Amino acid sequence: MRNGVTIGQAAAFVGVTVKTVRHYHKLGLVTEPARDSSGYRRYGSDDLLRLVQVRTLAAAGVPLAEIGPLLDADADRFAAALADVERGLTERIEEMIARRDTLRRLADGNRALLGDRAVALLERMTGLGFPADEVATAREGWVLAKALVPDGFDDYLTH
Repeated sequence: MRNGVTIGQAAAFVGVTVKTVRHYHKLGLVTEPARDSSGYRRYGSDDLLRLVQVRTLAAAGVPLAEIGPLLDADADRFAAALADVERGLTERIEEMIARRDTLRRLADGNRALLGDRAVALLERMTGLGFPADEVATAREGWVLAKALVPDGFDDYLTH
């Protein structure tokens, strides 16, 4: 009986291509397992774990050149490096959420230009019975004020 799985089975299990597994071998990230009597490489559970670790770190944005030393590091250094990777992912997630929120505001041009607070004030002006042309003039002035002095715009709205 043959122990382990073929390179194709290992690649499928890990979620990469055979070419990727071979690339990991070439870079020294994963040791090539011994061949069986039929000439096939057979990947055991330790090999599969290493492949999963490499793929997971690469997918998380860790450069391939840093993965080998990271996986070969002691437990404390490995844990610290994983914490750094997690912080980086959290920052990227927050950045993507901010981009998504900005994209959603594009549907309401006023929100894209002025933000929620100014839009709420414009809506309040309309609700209080200000004529539409006065609301439009206020909007135009606020957009220009925000463009000219973006850091002082919130203070401007407060006063």
